[in-house]
Formats: sequence, C-alpha cells, structure tokens
Amino acid sequence: MTQRLFCSMVIAAAMTLAAGRPCAAQSIATDAVSAQRNSGISATSPANLSAVEPTSKKLQPVCKPCLYYSGDFDPSGPVPNALLNENSSTDSILVQIYSAFTVPSGRAWHVKGAFINTLSNIAVLDPAMTQWSIWADVGSGKPGEMLFSGAANGTIAATGRSDFGFTEYTVSVKFKTAVVLNPGTYWLNITPQCANPDDSACSGSAFYESDVEDSPPPNHVGPANVLDDSFLNSSFYSFNYLPTQGTVCDGVGCDAFSFGLIGTE
Repeated sequence: MTQRLFCSMVIAAAMTLAAGRPCAAQSIATDAVSAQRNSGISATSPANLSAVEPTSKKLQPVCKPCLYYSGDFDPSGPVPNALLNENSSTDSILVQIYSAFTVPSGRAWHVKGAFINTLSNIAVLDPAMTQWSIWADVGSGKPGEMLFSGAANGTIAATGRSDFGFTEYTVSVKFKTAVVLNPGTYWLNITPQCANPDDSACSGSAFYESDVEDSPPPNHVGPANVLDDSFLNSSFYSFNYLPTQGTVCDGVGCDAFSFGLIGTE
C-alpha cells in the first residue's frame, strides 16, 4: 500500500500535499492512519512526485450565474498545494477548511449554491448528501458564528486539471433556499465525503481542497480574494481553527483556496 508525500511540519504532515516538486527532497511519511489511506503516491521515492506531470485546463462551467470565484488551481504556478478537507467516517476523520470571501460595500448577494475544487483519488461522493455552511467572525482559535448551513446532493465533476498524482474535481451544492449576504467578510465550508463503509471506493479515499497562489488568479470572478485568512478545524488532529497559510501549511501555499459562489445580486 502506498503512502502520501508531504513537506510541512510533522504535525501537519497528514494534512497537505505540500507544494510537491520544490519540496520533494524533504518529503516525509505520514502517520499510521494516513498510511492506510492510500493516496496513490509513493512515500519511498521522492522522485516519483517530480515525475507526475500536472495538467491545467479551464474550470468546468459550474459558476453560472457567478457571484464569486477565487480562481483556478495552477499546478505549474507558484507553490501549488492542497489541504485535507473531508468527512471520512471509514477512518473517523473530519477535517474542514473555512475559506474567506467578501461581499463588497453597497451590494447584497443572493447565494443559491457554492462549490470547491478538490484534488482526490476518487470521483465518488457517498453518501451524495454534502454539508455546507457559511460563517461570520472566524479567526485563529475562534469558530465564529454559523449564519447558514445545510446539506444538499453534491455533484462531482472533473475540472481537467491534475497534480500530485490526483485528479481535480469540482464538488458543488445547490441550496434549497437562497441565502442573502450583506456587505462584509464571510467564511465558506463545503465538506466532501466518501463515508459509506459498504462502498469499497471509500476505502483509502482522500479529498484535498486546491489552493490558489497565482496573482492574478486564473479565471477569477468578483471581488479580490481574501488572502491568508482561511482556517482549518479538526478535533481528530487537535486543530482548533488554525491559520492554514502560516501554521498548517508551514508557509507553503494555502494563502487562499479554490471555491466559488453561485447566485445573483
């Protein structure tokens, strides 16, 4: 069975794909739990990571009408990375990224759906019911206030991009009722899952939310990205809303993540 490669601090080794090629020489094996969750990348040969050829294409037409899109993951860009964001009850792991965005002054957004881009070794959501939430006042060690949340049948579709031996997919949800966001800063989480113990595809599955490091970001839509203000929460890893950029990813990418909001003003 293969293991993941990472080049971040040990506490975060199981969380991030860690910028790949520039850090391959210092890659480390994951803990026993992560080792059992097959990533498709060999931990014994750092050269294998460098040999994986990334691909990059435009985003699938999900964001219509598009209020905001933080931009494409760029496998050939500066310090590309991806961070674990998933519900995997097969391993009793829940890890969630909270990504910041802003509604500009004088606007009111009617949000009807949302999506994230995620690198994964499977193209399955099982169960398809996917949790989403929008928060205010999230900060380091601070969960903030959940304003809206729900669960919807998620869809998963390949973006045409890949890296680290993983394929990138868009995981999208439509809200039952549009939510209205007034001017301000908010945080979004969508949690992909393959948590059905009777589905063999869920064994060893992993979902890593893609980051956005280019300036300007490819295919960006809407207001400027909020940088270095995303947070990771996981009781499994004893992470209490840690900043992704400096703490979890150890300064290797994770300044912003690839996600979007669907709706109208």
